[in-house]
Amino acid sequence: GTVDRRPGSEETNLVVSDLVPISEIWSKPVRHVTVKLSESQHGCSTLDRLAAIVRRHAGSVPLRMVLELADGRRVLMEADRDKVSWSQQFLLELVELLGSGGVRAAITLTTKRRDADSVRRGPRSAVAGS
Repeated sequence: GTVDRRPGSEETNLVVSDLVPISEIWSKPVRHVTVKLSESQHGCSTLDRLAAIVRRHAGSVPLRMVLELADGRRVLMEADRDKVSWSQQFLLELVELLGSGGVRAAITLTTKRRDADSVRRGPRSAVAGS
């Protein structure tokens, strides 16, 4: 789907183009996984534990990290060496470590489309996470 924010309007709409049952989400290809760490909540030990989880779930999906610094800045980093395998167990371990909202996966939806305009746009993506 898409987010629709019209200029001058306080209203934000979510336009849904596809619904996928959660039971099917694990079979969809994942473009990347993003984990969010907050300087005010997560210390060095969290990074060590995150590294151990990533090693246990090594795979082919690119890993990104968003660091929220105490001064309000956000830094997005790509993990060059580490790629992961997306699974329910991996998600559960990350949520336990980082808390709710600390994990997102960009999932590629490749459902059939009927109109010519949507064919030109190519595969869409969805976000799954905690």
